[in-house]
Amino acid sequence: MLMNLLVNGVMVGSLYGLIAMGFILIYKSTGIFNLAQGEMVMVGGFFFWWALTKLGLPSVLAVFMAMGLSALLGMAIERLTMRPLIGEPLLAVVMMTIAVSMILRGLSLITFSPEVKACPSIFPEDYIGFGNVSFAPYLLIGFIFSVLTLVAFTLFFNYTRIGLKMRCVSDNQLGARSIGIPLSRIMIVTWVISGLTAGLGALVFVSGTGSISVDLADLGMIAFAVGLLAGLESLPGALVGGVIVGVGENIAGFYIDPLVEGGMREVFPFLVMMTILMIRPYGLFGLKEIERV
Repeated sequence: MLMNLLVNGVMVGSLYGLIAMGFILIYKSTGIFNLAQGEMVMVGGFFFWWALTKLGLPSVLAVFMAMGLSALLGMAIERLTMRPLIGEPLLAVVMMTIAVSMILRGLSLITFSPEVKACPSIFPEDYIGFGNVSFAPYLLIGFIFSVLTLVAFTLFFNYTRIGLKMRCVSDNQLGARSIGIPLSRIMIVTWVISGLTAGLGALVFVSGTGSISVDLADLGMIAFAVGLLAGLESLPGALVGGVIVGVGENIAGFYIDPLVEGGMREVFPFLVMMTILMIRPYGLFGLKEIERV
């Protein structure tokens, strides 16, 4: 049983890491805490459900439509809400992301209603078993997507011009602007990529669990915890942090929840985050800043 919990925890945690990568990407490139990441995941899930069930599109087309609309959502958020605040205090920008999250949640409730909606799976439904270990196919597919996304990000940042410019902006925005790097273009690319990661994570969760509701936005808070645990500097750290949270959730839910009558599974990601931050305030893989005066 323990091995089963570990394997499933690794796979679920990799999906948390995938969503956290979008959160970390925005922070690294713009210095913004995007507290609307969970709502972006939720809206991406609704895009996928709408394309698959209401429009009746084939699975492949539904996936591409959901991903495209998620990218457009990221672009719209950047253009309409973030760009006017360039150069403004960080608190104003963070409050704007909170406002965006509330607006997206409210519009989703108005448009799609609060009820949980069934969504057909685009993945095989028969569990995969190896000895005493069994897991749903969507978890394996999500794990593969997460690893491939991490590899793609690594290649993108190291071997493309736009990726190198994004790294420059993440190190020093003022210096990047002084050498002619267009911050507005970098920001919009960053938000588009974040929207794509949110959409990818959403369609895996929605199709795998077979349902969609506004509660999907709660994944954003878990991704936030994973990002802080990782340190907001390391994309590979997001995957490691997600695995730690996923495995811990499963173990806490199976062994501790029966003793305390539930709730530990939901609290565990934030307990881990608090513990790590008290020991290492810059996270597991974050860089300790040294200020010289």
